[in-house]
This record gives sequence, C-alpha cells and structure tokens, in this order.
Amino acid sequence: MKGIILNSYTKISAKQYEVVLGNGALIIFQSERKALDFLRKTSKILSGIAYEYNLIDSELYPVVRQSYFNTPTSLYDFQRKLDENHSIFITALDFALTRRTVNYQWFVFNYLNNAADSLINIIGLLEPKFKKSSETFVIHKLKSLKLRVLSNKSIINNYGLEIAQNIVKSFETNILKIVS
Repeated sequence: MKGIILNSYTKISAKQYEVVLGNGALIIFQSERKALDFLRKTSKILSGIAYEYNLIDSELYPVVRQSYFNTPTSLYDFQRKLDENHSIFITALDFALTRRTVNYQWFVFNYLNNAADSLINIIGLLEPKFKKSSETFVIHKLKSLKLRVLSNKSIINNYGLEIAQNIVKSFETNILKIVS
C-alpha cells in the first residue's frame, strides 16, 4: 500500500535532533527515538490526508459526470479546465505518495497543498453549474467536500508549528532563568 514515509532528521549536538517539515516547522528533540516517533506519527497523519483527498476525488467524479448536462455552453473549455485540475491533482498526489528524494520531507507538504488546491479549483468550477439549476443537494455536497479539503489543508499547513512554538517558549523561559 502506498504511503508517505518521512525519516529525515539532523543530529545537531550530542543530545539534540532537529526535524524540519515542509510547512516551515523546525522541531528539536532531546533524543533520536523521539524524533523518529514524531516522524512516524507525521507520516501516518499525512498518509491519512492523502487518502482522504483520494476519497474526495472519487466523490467528486459522479458530480463531474452529472455536471455534463448542466453545461450547455462552452463545454469544451469547461471540460478542459476540469481535466487540467484533475491532472495536477493526480500528479501531486502521486509525487506525495511515491517520490522519495533528498528533500522529500520538504516537498511532500507542497505536493499535498497542490492536490488540495486542485480539488478546490474543481469544486469551484462545479459550484456555479449547480447553483444555476438550483440543485441544493449537490451544492451542499460540494460545500461539504470543500470544507473537508480546507480542513485537511489547514492541518498540513499548521502541523508541528504548535510544538515548535512550545519549544521556543521553553527555550526562552530557560534563558530567562539563566539570566536572572
């Protein structure tokens, strides 16, 4: 089964290990085991988000097919935009799940954000089509899917930042104790 595997950390001193994530979080751990545990947990969470994006995409496909009959004008242009965004989504998700590069840990966040942006774009293309025909069930479904994508995107962008902020506060507190 495909999944995201993060395992990159840097030993910065005898008892300090640094983990840098692609959303800008830099976290320092006091043991190698804690750094690796954090990376395993992060991998599991990011894999879950990737799977969620894939489920959302599969829920969007029937809506895309249904929109075909609600698109009387410029069908080619509409379909081209849907296909373009879907292609970006598939590529980004594939890269997030399968590409293991030197800076993979950095890029996986970007890939997942690109996948989220593509899903949001697809939903944005579909919403006006159903608002015109007043299909409230589909409109609510699209809103729900969009909220799921935005929620996961927020998790990606904020993951680890709270931990990093707590480390900085702890560090500042220790400095104040030393100074006073």
